[in-house]
Amino acid sequence: SWRQCERLDICEDLDLPESQRRIYGFTEDPNDPELLDNWVNKLNLMCLSNTSMGLFGTSFFIGMFIGLFIIPRLGDRFGRKIIFITSLAGTLVALNVLYFSRSMILSFSAMLWCGVLWVGKNIVSLSYAEEFLQPQYSNDLMTSLFIVGNIITLAVPCFYLWVTISWKLQVIIAIVMTVFPLLIGPWYIPESAKYHYECNQ
Repeated sequence: SWRQCERLDICEDLDLPESQRRIYGFTEDPNDPELLDNWVNKLNLMCLSNTSMGLFGTSFFIGMFIGLFIIPRLGDRFGRKIIFITSLAGTLVALNVLYFSRSMILSFSAMLWCGVLWVGKNIVSLSYAEEFLQPQYSNDLMTSLFIVGNIITLAVPCFYLWVTISWKLQVIIAIVMTVFPLLIGPWYIPESAKYHYECNQ
């Protein structure tokens, strides 16, 4: 019969380094409607320390913090377009790594990389888009992006509640949303005239 088990029930050798820990054999109930298909099972996170779990959970935000010191300066130096396109391409690679990886270190690195590139996709790209508009429309752009961004943020938990509790479909959607502008951007969106003007080009 099925019974609920705790972390201590299935983790052995908790006094050993995390890389040497093993998990006792256990089976998930495939008919349990609350069974989560998530990174806990995929990356064997059950037996990690709270510190490692916290580090993994905040890796995206650590990447964002690092990116804020690097990516905007690159956008000022090399142009908004190339940084935007590169950020999309790098994010696409990182998302595919997250989808297929079963290594915690590799997944941590991909998540960190997503955070760094988030700055290029959302901060540099905002300046990039704004430079195509007349000044009187800047507030409308900011408001629209703020609304859309928050709708997407709210959609994530709703997706888990009412669509599926699997993480895979959300990653696939993120990959599609990254591929679409990546296919359009290099060919149809020019570098901003303001950047060329600032560079005396």
